[in-house]
Amino acid sequence: MTKEFQDSMASLQGTGYYRWMQSEGIPVVEGFSVEDVRAIELGPWRRLGGKGAFVSLFGMEGQTGMYVAEIPPGGALNPERHMYEEMICILTGHGATEVWQEGGKKQLFEWEPWSLFAPPLNTWHRLVNGGNEPVRLIAVTTAPIALDFYRNPEFIFNCPLISPSASAAKTAISKPAGNFMPSACNRSGKPTSSPMPKGSK
Repeated sequence: MTKEFQDSMASLQGTGYYRWMQSEGIPVVEGFSVEDVRAIELGPWRRLGGKGAFVSLFGMEGQTGMYVAEIPPGGALNPERHMYEEMICILTGHGATEVWQEGGKKQLFEWEPWSLFAPPLNTWHRLVNGGNEPVRLIAVTTAPIALDFYRNPEFIFNCPLISPSASAAKTAISKPAGNFMPSACNRSGKPTSSPMPKGSK
């Protein structure tokens, strides 16, 4: 590792996000890149359930967070909500995500390999493995910005605020616009979103 890389990683160790990562008790993979996130060694993740590992790469500069998680066959992650944005890409397996507001009705959507979705800000959500093989996913978040700014995980994960974007997303899940398929990641890793052919269901 170069001195520039070592200095960059060392400068992040005093941040709120880095301290939070350490407190989660799962592996933290550091480096310039990861050849295959599906091969990363994971550890038991008590808070979220399942297994997981954080990925901290040179160049993320404390602006972007990343983690890999695994859901056992027939299992589910623990429900969570948080005051940061998150984009999730399913790498292997099939299942569904439940989304709901405090005291509200749950909405459900299904996913498969290369599905790409973002739970609404600070909305309760839970990922469920609906198959007989492990589900592995990768998520990119703005957690570093939120945790470095507030430095209070209790606020980040237990804030009662319902944002306007979450209310709009609830309507979008309940009433999809036209014949439009959910966003997905194709096998090249590029996000895609395509209209359904006419006459298809």
